[in-house]
Amino acid sequence: MSQITLDPTDMPHLRIDGALVNLTTALGKQLSIYNKTAFLKIQKQSDEKNEGEVVFFSLEYKTGVTVTIYVRHSDTMGRQFLNVLYTLTADFKGRTQGICGLMDNNPANDLTGPNGELYTDPVKFADSWRILATNNQSGLYDSWSWNSSNFHADDVMDSTYTDPSHVPMYGLSNVSSDLLKKSRQTCLARKLPDNLLKSCIYDVAVTNDTSFAMQEVLLTGCPDQCSGKGRCVNQTCECLKGWTGEKCEIGTCPNCSTSNGKCIKGFCQCSVGWQGDTCSEKATCYDVNN
Repeated sequence: MSQITLDPTDMPHLRIDGALVNLTTALGKQLSIYNKTAFLKIQKQSDEKNEGEVVFFSLEYKTGVTVTIYVRHSDTMGRQFLNVLYTLTADFKGRTQGICGLMDNNPANDLTGPNGELYTDPVKFADSWRILATNNQSGLYDSWSWNSSNFHADDVMDSTYTDPSHVPMYGLSNVSSDLLKKSRQTCLARKLPDNLLKSCIYDVAVTNDTSFAMQEVLLTGCPDQCSGKGRCVNQTCECLKGWTGEKCEIGTCPNCSTSNGKCIKGFCQCSVGWQGDTCSEKATCYDVNN
């Protein structure tokens, strides 16, 4: 989880099955988690000084789904914040719900709440998916819950999560005209395309942090946001280890044994009788007579 801190070099808290991970020693490494059905890749911050990036996580599942988490620091807000990108595959058509909507090529039903109610107000729709309950086993393997918090009990959460009366800022109606003007000027000066200009103005106005404009600049020129498998720097995708291509869309499966398996969606899929991340180990129970 991200934290409130004035030090931009502080690391967020990362837990795997409840245990804290030393991010300093884990940088640049690939961790096999969820019973080897997913890879967690951890990459250090980029060299772009104005980006405010602290660390970059990529969760890659055998299903082809990728969850990319950019942890950044805002000097103005005095805290870390997250940018999360979900990258799904066509296999999930019609199988999604929540604030990401229903991936069924029908935008008219995207604002469907947890009880099946179709909302017309995006704010009310977002609030309908807000989780207020707690889960005593949260943060542990196989304890994921869709209707209660998944934060670990030992992690201190701020009031924006725990206070049910807290209302997030969804619009710019409460932003002063001077700040809104400043935000527009800041973002227009970056010559952003329309799809990024609006989000830039919103981010700068809500946070009063002009560094958000630089983060939008870093997204320009990179197709498909690097497929969630890399970072966009100077209009070029810097791919995570194991991925290549203009959009980081090609899984290379480094060290995967071509004789004992094949690379599928970035994972080394082993042939019968072989196991391990690179399919180089004899399966322990293969050819056992019971």
